[in-house]
Amino acid sequence: MSLLTETSELTRQRLEIIQELQDIRGSEVICYVTGDRPTNANIPGMISQVSQEHLRFIYDHLARLGEIDHLDLFIYTRGGDADVPWPMVNFIREFASKFSALIPYHCHSAGTLICLGADDILMGKGATLSSVDPTTANQFNPRDPLNPAIPLGISVEDVTAYITLARDVAKISEQDNIIDVFNELSKQVHPLALGNVYRQHTRIRMLATNLLKIHMRGEKNESKVAQIVQIITEKLYTHTHFINRREARKVIGLNVQEPEKKVEKLLWNLFQNYASEMQLYEPFDLNMFMGDETYREGVAKGAFVESVDMSDVWGSVFAVSKTKAVPPNIPVPLSPERLQAMQGLPSKIDVNILKMGWERAERNRQTA
Repeated sequence: MSLLTETSELTRQRLEIIQELQDIRGSEVICYVTGDRPTNANIPGMISQVSQEHLRFIYDHLARLGEIDHLDLFIYTRGGDADVPWPMVNFIREFASKFSALIPYHCHSAGTLICLGADDILMGKGATLSSVDPTTANQFNPRDPLNPAIPLGISVEDVTAYITLARDVAKISEQDNIIDVFNELSKQVHPLALGNVYRQHTRIRMLATNLLKIHMRGEKNESKVAQIVQIITEKLYTHTHFINRREARKVIGLNVQEPEKKVEKLLWNLFQNYASEMQLYEPFDLNMFMGDETYREGVAKGAFVESVDMSDVWGSVFAVSKTKAVPPNIPVPLSPERLQAMQGLPSKIDVNILKMGWERAERNRQTA
């Protein structure tokens, strides 16, 4: 079972849309899509995030295109590794004189940072960006009480908001009292974890500033850059605030363009194609997937890096088996058929990953 050939008709339609976008905009298009399919199963490919692993595939597509005048990066993601946007934007800048981000729907967190490095951002009616306040986790973080092996993530802005709450809302202003507030925090969070929060707080602002200076080339008012950084890192107050194109342009001050109607329709159709390919609108439930069957194989597609000449997809081929759980009070071994026929026994579901990783398809442009 292949990740690439299972829905070849969708692939054909998608490549036609990409080619039409290129023809209209006089650009080369690379699509970067990460999956967020709702699921109750830990199956690779159901969900993915912006990852450093993806950088080499972006680079491969850029190298295949060579030096070009204009690159359009079509992007859909809910976020991921904040270390990825800076090298990705620099890769693109090495090959393309102009870089535009095409946003059909969600482009959040690390995805928003990537957009900050573009010359302009084309946002459709349903497109959204987000704040870029990171969540950190290291060995010094508090542990999840339900699973002590897993460290809890700490929102950088939650820590700064705690101090702001004490100072501005509770009106705790004396230096000794502020120290007491901080000491109380350090009883709950290891000081080295708080140190990591500060490093991330500083790093994300530096990263956003450097990317914005690329986005706002010719902007001599550095205070405007600083203002935008402050808005997208702390002034939106929640990581789940979705920034529409009007707010991105008029309130935040980003160079956001509204695509012409035909381009906007193509962007939405392209996203819908990926949504169908990756089953983003179809929640995956193990019991519903199995139904009355005892064995079934499936495919999960979690990330695409794609252009007219080449497709890279990450995901897995998996097998699910359902058997009856043998109660401990039945010592005699039973055949699978006998077990299946017994009424009232609970079912046991096992998932095995048959194949996982990236698959690539290369095409000649004349036959794409």
